[in-house]
Amino acid sequence: MGSTPTDRVMHQLRGDVDGLYELSTKTNQKVTETSCTVRGIDTRLQRLEATSGRQFGVLLATQRQHGHRLNRVEKLLGEVVTQLADLAPLPARVDELTGRVDGLSGRMDHLTERVDKLADLPARVGRLEGQVAELTVVVRQNSETLDVVVDLLRKRLPASQDGEG
Repeated sequence: MGSTPTDRVMHQLRGDVDGLYELSTKTNQKVTETSCTVRGIDTRLQRLEATSGRQFGVLLATQRQHGHRLNRVEKLLGEVVTQLADLAPLPARVDELTGRVDGLSGRMDHLTERVDKLADLPARVGRLEGQVAELTVVVRQNSETLDVVVDLLRKRLPASQDGEG
């Protein structure tokens, strides 16, 4: 039993068809695996898209809030700058007040010297009181002496008037 060339061709063709079926089966398996993988990736991408969309919305809202806050901060800084500009004449006013205080300080030093001189006043008044007491004693003595002289003069005067008359 020999094989004829037709048998050989048929056998080869059957092997080729079997190979094609096997290749087709493997390809279908790979396509199915790839399809599942693509679906999984697509699902993940959709989830990421939804999540990132929400996060992007949150980021936009946060950015707007920060923008409003920054605008308020800029407004407040503008007000501070205006207030600082209003304070610009203060150094001149402080210099003026410093000059006045220095002048008052000089006057205060002069008054302090005068008050220091008045500190000796009680001692001086004490000395004056002593001198007045001494003068009172002397005046009293002189008054008594004068009274004696007047009495003597009165006694002599009537006697001299009697001799003249």
